[in-house]
Amino acid sequence: MYTSRADLGLERSGAGSLRCPVLLVVGDNAPHEDAVVECNAKLDPTQTSFLKMADGGGQPQIAQPSRLTEALKYFLQGMGYMAASAMTRLSRSRTGSVTVGEGERGRSR
Repeated sequence: MYTSRADLGLERSGAGSLRCPVLLVVGDNAPHEDAVVECNAKLDPTQTSFLKMADGGGQPQIAQPSRLTEALKYFLQGMGYMAASAMTRLSRSRTGSVTVGEGERGRSR
């Protein structure tokens, strides 16, 4: 049904004139990986971020939603949005640690 649908014949003026930041995401085993890489090559590199997710398979939004969410958050922060967003659990675990003694003192309330 979908493949046999008729063209609507819509023409949009201004096609190709849209200028905005782009985040291209593709899984490492996606069947359309080559098309995404080709698309990335045609876009303005100052406005484009390309993310190839290792172990993302063909659908990184399903295989690794938390990693994709974190990448999207950093993309938005790079544009000036979400500047006050809290660090993720993964980032926090890399920035500080608690020794065994400090951990025990914190629990004895």
